[in-house]
Amino acid sequence: MLVSNAQGVPVLCWGPEADMPDLQKRGLCEGVDWSEAQSGTNGIGTSLVERRALCVRPHQHYYATTLRITCVSAPFFDDQGVLAGAANITYYGHASEQAPVGLLMSSISDATRQIEIDHFHQTFAGDRIISIPGETRSGAILLAVDCDDVITGATRGARRVFGLTDTDLSAGIIASDLFAKFLEPLDDTLQAAEYSVLRRWLIRNGGNVTASARDLQISHATLKRKLKAHSLNRRRLN
Repeated sequence: MLVSNAQGVPVLCWGPEADMPDLQKRGLCEGVDWSEAQSGTNGIGTSLVERRALCVRPHQHYYATTLRITCVSAPFFDDQGVLAGAANITYYGHASEQAPVGLLMSSISDATRQIEIDHFHQTFAGDRIISIPGETRSGAILLAVDCDDVITGATRGARRVFGLTDTDLSAGIIASDLFAKFLEPLDDTLQAAEYSVLRRWLIRNGGNVTASARDLQISHATLKRKLKAHSLNRRRLN
């Protein structure tokens, strides 16, 4: 298995230790330029150019006369939706013709999607991550949202689904506004905000009005009045 950068040069390599000398002769190792411009049709280079998961059989490789390999590759993208590299599984030698392509395609697609998810979570570790259900060839649909409900990041899949651009994100987008056309619009009033604050503190304190009033720095009577105004039942908060 190889993981390349966006230029098609492997930066990580895994394979049987005993086969490493042979793999290096075949170029299945770190540092070899597998870009399509340099090496013709091949798993890594072609998947980077076409930006999709694909399989390249031995007879399809540009250097078919010297390589007996079947490659299954898929690209992955960074937290800004920019092409970052490709992951590749190679069957070589006599095993190349018996490669279980369907299983490998599924495995490599899952692997690249997980790379994108892990990278996105690490990049926006201080924000909430919203995962949107749905199938897309553009990868996982993830949004990073700060404490004010402003979107701070979006994966390539999310950008495709919601039509987001770098300009949109720089200008600022409220997550609830983005979802408004799919979900019931959020009540973004001061009254609704107060209701949410009261409900959260009651839940934190297990419905204890006295403790909640203390944490909110208001009197017990004031909190009781607010609960009545909002029709909040401290025993039914969910």
